[in-house]
Amino acid sequence: KEAKDPRFAEKKRRGERLTRKRHNPPVVVAVDEMGPISLAPVKGRGWHPAGEPHRVRATYHRVEGTRFWFGAHHVASDRLFGLLMEKKGGRPWLRFLRYVRRRFPADQRVYVIQDNLSAHWTPDILAWARANNVGLVPTATNASWMNPIECRFTELRSLAFDGSDYRDWHEVGRAVRRAVAYRNANKVQVRRNARLP
Repeated sequence: KEAKDPRFAEKKRRGERLTRKRHNPPVVVAVDEMGPISLAPVKGRGWHPAGEPHRVRATYHRVEGTRFWFGAHHVASDRLFGLLMEKKGGRPWLRFLRYVRRRFPADQRVYVIQDNLSAHWTPDILAWARANNVGLVPTATNASWMNPIECRFTELRSLAFDGSDYRDWHEVGRAVRRAVAYRNANKVQVRRNARLP
């Protein structure tokens, strides 16, 4: 898609200015939702015995619902953190932003890069941001690539879900936490359609 935002250049410049400052960078956190995530088998690589391919179970009746991983990427340290949430919307998003804000000193300005989903820009969120030293930085419309966390979701999905068949949400939460911890401790590069040797 081509971005048709009339303020595209201005929003791009602001995002780049915040994310590319090397000396004494500001606290910049890119946020977004990954999902929906469901309890269904996911194809991919796995540790399966030779000659015994991994079988995918049938999931005709899914009654466990879905979840979303609300993720944050601290740009300067290149670290991910986040929460597994049951629903999207203004209230859950505000709860997540409060969680992000608590990770930094109250007197420090925090810039939050987020997309233009209406649930991210409710009057309650705007009022909370003004009162808590948070600058909300919008990406341009139809330009999700401007948000630095978007490419991190590919890494996280690959680490947490490739070749998986989780049966409950505790397993999913544990897998996502382990994937985040591994990704934060190691350099991870995920190539699409990569072939194993």
